Amino acid sequence: MKKILLFLIIFFIIVVDRETILAKQTEFYVKPTFTKQQINKHENYYDLLLSPGQSQKLVFEIVNPTSTKVSVNIGKGTAITTTGGSVNYSGSSKYVDSSIDSVIGNHMSVSKTSVTLDPNTKTQITISLKMPSKSIAGILAGGVSFTEVGNPNNISQNAINSRVAYTYAILARQRLDLVQANLNFLKYNPNNKGQKNQLFSLKVQNDKPSFLNQLEIVVDVKNKKNANTVYNYKKKMMQMAPNSNFLFSVPLNGKTIKPGRYIATETAYYSKDANGKYIDSAGTKFKYKKTYTHQLYISPKKAKLINNTQKKNRTKSMVNFWMWIISGIMLVLATIAMILLFLLNRQHRQLLFLKKDIDSK
Repeated sequence: MKKILLFLIIFFIIVVDRETILAKQTEFYVKPTFTKQQINKHENYYDLLLSPGQSQKLVFEIVNPTSTKVSVNIGKGTAITTTGGSVNYSGSSKYVDSSIDSVIGNHMSVSKTSVTLDPNTKTQITISLKMPSKSIAGILAGGVSFTEVGNPNNISQNAINSRVAYTYAILARQRLDLVQANLNFLKYNPNNKGQKNQLFSLKVQNDKPSFLNQLEIVVDVKNKKNANTVYNYKKKMMQMAPNSNFLFSVPLNGKTIKPGRYIATETAYYSKDANGKYIDSAGTKFKYKKTYTHQLYISPKKAKLINNTQKKNRTKSMVNFWMWIISGIMLVLATIAMILLFLLNRQHRQLLFLKKDIDSK
């Protein structure tokens, strides 16, 4: 029994220690060197005030503190908004919005696109940024990414093999006063193909060279005949990059919806302000509000596809839930059994010692 317990303790120590060691072996870190053009010296990203046509060198130091060799890819790009409502600072220029005036990714060049560092060494790479010659009212937003180069043959679902990556934002402006962001609802996609867990989607745009912060979109779907609400959805704490757009998807979240005609209303709130005149259902005040209304038709075929998908997803979730419950119960029972065996074994040894003691007398 002691051997079994000792084996389990050693096994867990080896597994945890192995994960810690392997995680440490894949780490590197990056240190930016800020220039006098930096507006806020306390930020950990570049926020530069530059004149039209001015060039600026941005230096990054890549450090490998480990005992193994590390290879890193370096990329640069323009800020875009992801489908989840967050900002990707090193996005591809092919995804930028049509409202953008100057694509900052096209105004940056990288001294090296990849580096390999020997154990316990460091190196520097330089980003050359040139401000457009024309006058710009708002912010140009982009960034540079540093991604560990892994061995494809060693990649699995194990978290130990996850790659280390860093992205540093690079913001450039010609003056301190900025324009206000502006939200537009552009395009309604009815999801005619009956995609999984999706009622419909909308293309949302920020057409100004400024960040759109603290975005909240509330969706209300009403029956066209009686104006009764059949579905609500809300997503909060989103952000949009300057001059960007993203596809805002409305999931069913396990709900079912009958075939029929509906009226959907999307209400967007952004820029929280204690003195704002627009208030959401939770009582939060915002400076700005935008509303969009459109008709929604759910065919019997589409309703069947979406609702069946939801049912399958719920069934799969329940199966996974009970598998975890059963596994947990089995683990507890196995632990109890081990403890009982240990106690019975100790009691048996005590009885043997007692018997020997009685016989000797």
